[in-house]
Amino acid sequence: MRNLAFDLGPLGVRINGIAPGATRTAALASVLNHDIEQRMLAHTPIHRLGEPQDMANAALYLCSPAAAWVSGQILTVSGGGVQELD
Repeated sequence: MRNLAFDLGPLGVRINGIAPGATRTAALASVLNHDIEQRMLAHTPIHRLGEPQDMANAALYLCSPAAAWVSGQILTVSGGGVQELD
């Protein structure tokens, strides 16, 4: 992200990325069961899985004037934690 931000910043292009945590999607639902979900939630301070709307909100922020001075960053949208399976 930072290298692209340096390369494209002079052209007025901002470069950012979103690093999503465990998000309740069809792909996750295909492998998720109660035990796995509880283990994921144990690593998430907000204590819920993400929703697609959470990722959309992050993208909306990065595209908005509110983020006009944000470039070269990776925004982690994970409920404050890291989803790990032991």
